[in-house]
Amino acid sequence: MLIIIFLVIAPIIILYSFGYRFDFQKKKFTQTGGFYFKVFPKSVQVSVTPLNSNSAPQENKKIIKKTDFLFDAVYLKNLLPQKYLIEIQKDGYYSWEKILVVKEKEVTDAKNITLLPKNLQVNLLEKDIEEIFPLPNEKKFILKIKEPSLNQEEDNWSLKIFDLEKNIKSPLFKKTDISSSKISLADLKFSPDSKKILLTIDFQKERKYYLLDLTKNPYLVTEVNFSEKEIEDVYFHPEDNEKFFIFKNKSLFEKSLKSQEKPLLLAENVIAFEFSDKNIYYLEKSGFLFKDNFSFSYKEKINKDPFPINENLQYKIIIVFDKIFIQDDENLYWLNPETKNFEKFLERIKNYKLSPDFKKISFWSNKEIWIFFLEDDFLSQPQRKKDEKLFITRFSKPINEIYWFNPHYLIFTIEDKIKVSEIDQRDKLNIVDLLEYKEPKIFWIKPLNKLYILSEKNLYSTTIPTP
Repeated sequence: MLIIIFLVIAPIIILYSFGYRFDFQKKKFTQTGGFYFKVFPKSVQVSVTPLNSNSAPQENKKIIKKTDFLFDAVYLKNLLPQKYLIEIQKDGYYSWEKILVVKEKEVTDAKNITLLPKNLQVNLLEKDIEEIFPLPNEKKFILKIKEPSLNQEEDNWSLKIFDLEKNIKSPLFKKTDISSSKISLADLKFSPDSKKILLTIDFQKERKYYLLDLTKNPYLVTEVNFSEKEIEDVYFHPEDNEKFFIFKNKSLFEKSLKSQEKPLLLAENVIAFEFSDKNIYYLEKSGFLFKDNFSFSYKEKINKDPFPINENLQYKIIIVFDKIFIQDDENLYWLNPETKNFEKFLERIKNYKLSPDFKKISFWSNKEIWIFFLEDDFLSQPQRKKDEKLFITRFSKPINEIYWFNPHYLIFTIEDKIKVSEIDQRDKLNIVDLLEYKEPKIFWIKPLNKLYILSEKNLYSTTIPTP
């Protein structure tokens, strides 16, 4: 009798030791798998509930664990291959929920989960703000503020510089510094090193330019004469704050403030241009995109066949590392590195943002969000390939400005709501309505973990922890 019992139990013990379990639904032994979760913040509760054949949770089989305090992670093994409802919770935070599948001899992971806090503390920083201009280094804002005026019809304004790290606001420029008559701020551009600002000011009958030097104390303001009329746009030279590129009548000029000579003509029949690294890319009316250095001594044609130009559309060149795009009012086109020609990539794209890990680009249209992967990602699930284009979601209302909250989450606004969404498309997307303000304009400064909100001319800020 003991021999019979041994002969029955021994194989079961052996199978168990090799990771096999008996699946009562399938009525057979099967090899198990597991889950691995890594979550921010620490010490969260992870609930894993198996689903039956009708996708109903089997509550009597629920497994509850807490993430490790040191590594923010939890590993569950010896799970039968099937679907599971995953719920991750922490007091004071929005929960994360998703249905994931365990496969034989595999570990299903979700290593980039971020829980968003509820009841954020929001602070009012400034009132009567008309516009905000973030500096390229993300350390300061320029605030355009409406100033009181005796004449209600007069637009009296000033500029303040807001140091985000020190939380200090300082006067920068007043409209009355240059004129008591009615003038407007047409544009504001920063030098790449964030040390100088070019103001474009519209007077009643002419346009003038003023240079603000942020390295001087007090800040130095000087008028700039570009020796050209009817200029369409002006840009700082990427490598020299004393030089500018001028765009006028589809021609590109260079002007040095150290020289009294007229601007130097660099290229004609230019539709659009963009700087990248130590090069300038410009699209000519012929439909060809050229790459040149800043001295315009080297000219390389990029596309094999001409890109069709419609003179009724506006064009923009987007350069992200080795990826080249052309955007018009309707579509986004990608330069295929194999054919050397531009192909339609996405429709009606409004803008894009590079992820903080430099591995992805988010593109968004009026109601859709897409992700483009710049390199392979085989270390996380789901795995992604280089040049893969991924549709994230579609909304019924228009999407406004999008930021990368962290390398795996996006923060954006839709109407009056500020939302945060993951990009893990397995099962449903976890999207949180974080805050609500009237027509908010947001600025997410990741180095400080701070969200700035401009609503009804009031500037607010809140701190949101993130890995």
